[in-house]
Amino acid sequence: MANDLNAIVVQNIEVSPGLEILRVVPDGWEFPDFTPGQFAVLGLPGSAPRCRVCDPEDEVRDPQKLIKRAYSIASSSVTKEFLELYIVLVPSGSLTPRLFNLTAGDHVWLSPKFSGLFTLEDVPEDKHIVLVSTGTGLAPYMSMLRTQLVCGGPRRSAVLHGARHSWDLGYRSELMTHCGGYARTSPMCPSSVVPTRRWRRGVERRATSRIFGNGCHWSGAGDFTPHLTTPIFSSAVTRV
Repeated sequence: MANDLNAIVVQNIEVSPGLEILRVVPDGWEFPDFTPGQFAVLGLPGSAPRCRVCDPEDEVRDPQKLIKRAYSIASSSVTKEFLELYIVLVPSGSLTPRLFNLTAGDHVWLSPKFSGLFTLEDVPEDKHIVLVSTGTGLAPYMSMLRTQLVCGGPRRSAVLHGARHSWDLGYRSELMTHCGGYARTSPMCPSSVVPTRRWRRGVERRATSRIFGNGCHWSGAGDFTPHLTTPIFSSAVTRV
């Protein structure tokens, strides 16, 4: 049946209170092919219990009807050992309080097809890139890094990841590993900032400086030079 719980949780890693990495595998079927940057849809029935730290629901859910939400994929599209999702708890939400109550071995509904247009397919291969996100918006970039941006070549990349607290930078260790030599990646992770125009201009300058050195050419304040680098601002899918 289309609404059968067709996937199994193999691991849920608590990054910090209210933030987790969820890994699932298909139950008796194979992952579809997907492009880094795309999203999957998870679902649980209304009868699924909610975690203890969530808010009471305002309405009674149909116990048989699936609550479905889309989440950007963080895992590689090449290594299909599991599907990895980066999820933040919304205490008043419908699905995330139920997802946060799952443990290894529990079942969940997973869409048989993955979708989305937020990919690197239209970015020229000779362009350097700056990947900008906050919170769980980092997820599609992790899929891109793990799949397409770790094998050297002329392209270089910088990752700017903002979070309210430093302990919410869930992939910081992996990003630092990328920066350590085998990938041409520069992670830049401010832990707590007020995103003013002046701050954004400063971050853009730091990013291009880290990628290209001090000899960067600028065309207008706060703008990326078109022939120099391609900015990508995350529109990652993450729902409550």
